Amino acid sequence: DRYQRRVHGRVVMESPEAQQRALRMSTLSNEAYETLRAPHSRAVYLLSLHGITDANPVLEPEFLEQIMAFMGTMAAFESPPTEAQLRELQDIQEWTRGHYETTVQQLEKAFEAERYEEATHLTGQLKFLTNLQQTAKEHVVGSGWSSTSKH
Repeated sequence: DRYQRRVHGRVVMESPEAQQRALRMSTLSNEAYETLRAPHSRAVYLLSLHGITDANPVLEPEFLEQIMAFMGTMAAFESPPTEAQLRELQDIQEWTRGHYETTVQQLEKAFEAERYEEATHLTGQLKFLTNLQQTAKEHVVGSGWSSTSKH
């Protein structure tokens, strides 16, 4: 951010080439920020630095079954969801939030200890949890309901 302000402050005064260079640097800075701010994309990037480009490990059947059950439940929701479905959605969000936070913590420890096979496995789990979070969020937004409101 500080770099962007320094560059953008000078862009108006400089040549078209300098403006293009500043625009490229700004774009790269934004892309780096987007990659590193989200735990899943950050983990994929860190694994790639260690030559691991296929973060699609075999995951536990119980984990995958739970994810699929939640996705199936949400796919069957009415539009807008009923009160009972909103309560189910809140349960799904709570389960996902807890598993997501735990997985991120385990992933950080795996990277710190240079356990890249474990990090690959956890990155795969995080991918599914991220998708589940996004799907749940879309249902919340579509319903006009907030998980902080009382239903």
